[in-house]
Amino acid sequence: MNICESNICTGCGACVGICPLKCISMERNSEAFSEPVIDDNICNKCRKCQKICPALNYKEEDNDDSDVNFYAVINNNRDVRKQSSSGGAFSMLAEEVLRRGGFVFGAAWADNFHSVKHICVDNVNDLSKLRQSKYVQSNTIGSFSKVKTLLNSAALCLYSGCPCQIDGLLNFLGKKYENLITVDFVCNSITSPFVWSSYVDFIEEKENSRLSGIELRTKNRPYSLYAQLFSFENNCAYIKYTDDPENYMKLFGKGLVGRSICYNCKYRRKNHKSDFTLADFWNADKFDETLFDDGGISFVIFSQTPKTQTFFKDSCHSSTVKKVEISEEWLNENLRMIYNSPVPAEGRKEFLSRFSDGENLSNLIKEVLA
Repeated sequence: MNICESNICTGCGACVGICPLKCISMERNSEAFSEPVIDDNICNKCRKCQKICPALNYKEEDNDDSDVNFYAVINNNRDVRKQSSSGGAFSMLAEEVLRRGGFVFGAAWADNFHSVKHICVDNVNDLSKLRQSKYVQSNTIGSFSKVKTLLNSAALCLYSGCPCQIDGLLNFLGKKYENLITVDFVCNSITSPFVWSSYVDFIEEKENSRLSGIELRTKNRPYSLYAQLFSFENNCAYIKYTDDPENYMKLFGKGLVGRSICYNCKYRRKNHKSDFTLADFWNADKFDETLFDDGGISFVIFSQTPKTQTFFKDSCHSSTVKKVEISEEWLNENLRMIYNSPVPAEGRKEFLSRFSDGENLSNLIKEVLA
């Protein structure tokens, strides 16, 4: 039995967590992404996996775009904002949960930077693991069950992830929890964890050293340059810019390594199923000249419910926050990914097919990015 067609699977992992017989595993598919595979020798056809699958059960009427508020956020802690991809709004929200004795779930580097995995942190010092955009599909397996256990014990939890991961989590939980804060972001696409792992092998071999740190949106150079910082155990470090011929972010930007469903994403709207949606406030100074800041500004979107309104107000004590009135025209011009899916490269399928067949990634990169 297949849960859903491969081309609409988001890889959220909710099906793995809900299966009572534990007969679903995430396996690599022909496009170098993980998708669920059922052991038919164990499966009893209860179809709980299909009942919660976000690809099969997305309801557009769950989202109301009419009551949405927009805020510009600048975290006043300079160190936190430098470690963040934009203005530090995620840390602002997460720190409030931790201040109340809660738990924060998010994506962290794993396997010596070869993969990304959802983890749970319970202190401010570990929050740095969850900062910075990773651009690689995160492995959520185990995190949905863990957050449910904590929620049922009355613990306050914040879970952050892609819009499809949040949708999968909410379906998995099966009911609303007032002690759950969900945070997603305006997402371009998520990239193949297998391509990423091979890319790490490639740059480590080239440098003859293991990685010790990665910043895919480093602020060691002006924020607007979109530069990447790679640090190595041999104390070497280098920065790649968008015009670098071996830049992984060019594969991402050109639409070569995104998941199939990302190019026809259902979550392209202002109001997601999460409590809060984060984005970069690009060109904020063109909207409001007082908002010029090359250190990064977060754009926060949420509907005013008693829960979100109170929590957001309580979170803002360490940040500069400004409510902004945004037109549809401005959104379409400056935050296109709210409404528009990225466009896949013409050679995307061939690139992923050749990679899956074992072709050398560095040769493929040189060929497609030349």
